[in-house]
Amino acid sequence: MSFHTITFKKKLPIEFKKDLEKVFFFNTNQTKHLEGIQKSIDSYGLMKIVEDGKFLTLEFEKSKPESLFALDGDGFNSSFLGVICYEFKGDICEIYHIAVDPECTFAGSFEPEMITYRLVEKVRKIAMDHNSTKLKSPIRINILTSNKKSLPSWNNELYGLTEICFKF
Repeated sequence: MSFHTITFKKKLPIEFKKDLEKVFFFNTNQTKHLEGIQKSIDSYGLMKIVEDGKFLTLEFEKSKPESLFALDGDGFNSSFLGVICYEFKGDICEIYHIAVDPECTFAGSFEPEMITYRLVEKVRKIAMDHNSTKLKSPIRINILTSNKKSLPSWNNELYGLTEICFKF
């Protein structure tokens, strides 16, 4: 299996605002994660999109986490794939929220690209560079096998940075 090149950006070009709104606010998979979304709102407040010149960032009412946006390229015709929001708290890197285009999830036609995994893995590497020792995730990071797929479930577990594992 070959993977497409994914570009990660800390700020999203403003041209992707409608795509970001669609994935973050009108995602067809939200109903599967309502309890976790409510916990996130209770903890961090409502999220809003902030325009910063020619770029977009995300903020919560109670926090201004870092965001990492995934695109399927770096050019004019690239597509928005997903976003992960996280913040450093001492030696813990806490993931607040992950939103991925439904076509890039287990039920979507681009599932083999593993966008959720790639976003989490990229944040794990950033956390290691930041000298974090733990990653707090709003989802259970399940071990996936080639003959059985399991969807993540919300549970706010802490993982050592070397304990994060996905198997295929």
